[in-house]
Order: sequence, then structure tokens, then C-alpha cells
Amino acid sequence: MTGNTVRVRSETFSDHYSQARLFYRSITEPKKKHLGQAITFELSKIETDAIRLRMLGHLEIIDNKLAQQVREGLGVKGNVDKIIPARSRSTLTRALPFACTGNMKTPWLAAKSAYYSAQASTPN
Repeated sequence: MTGNTVRVRSETFSDHYSQARLFYRSITEPKKKHLGQAITFELSKIETDAIRLRMLGHLEIIDNKLAQQVREGLGVKGNVDKIIPARSRSTLTRALPFACTGNMKTPWLAAKSAYYSAQASTPN
């Protein structure tokens, strides 16, 4: 074997938001409300406003409704920090085209379920 050995990270390693977005979109409305309240509670304990504004900037990338709920809970008025993700939101959306719903009926889950059902019904 010849050539140079190179360690290169996949581009997906710079995606810090799509998993959080998919999780948030997969939970029910009462759980979304509870999560927003929990984040509000935890951020209310932080004394440095700059950190709160930065965290709200991250939440806006994940989900605008979640960010708005936390913003209102904290009583934040005005602009939050503008976070520029390593991968753009449009790239992330194209990379993960199927949004989860509250009952988790997504194409990949249906395919996985069908696979395991077929495996279980196949005689050895």
C-alpha cells in the first residue's frame, strides 16, 4: 500500500444542531413546553447576561418557538447573539429531510421496523 495516510473528519462533525432539532420536533407539545420551562429555569440561574444571550442564539438555530418561549420566560428584550453554525441551516435541513413527529413515524423508523419484523418472521 502506498500513499499518505490522512485523518479527515467528516463534514457532519461540524453539525451541532440537527440532532437537537430532530429531538425537539419528535416530542409532544406538553414535553416541548416542559423542556422550554426547564431551559428557562436553568438559564435563569446564570448571572452573566452575555451567556444567556449566547444560549438563546443557539436555541434560535434549533427551533424558533423554543427560543421564543425561553426568551419570554427570561424576560429578554432586544437582540440575542447571532450564532453562525459551522454548517448552514439549509445544509442541515437538506442532510436530514425527514422531520420527526410526536409519534416518531418517520421513514427511517418504518424501514427499520420492517427490517426487524422480516427478520423475526424468517425461519432460521
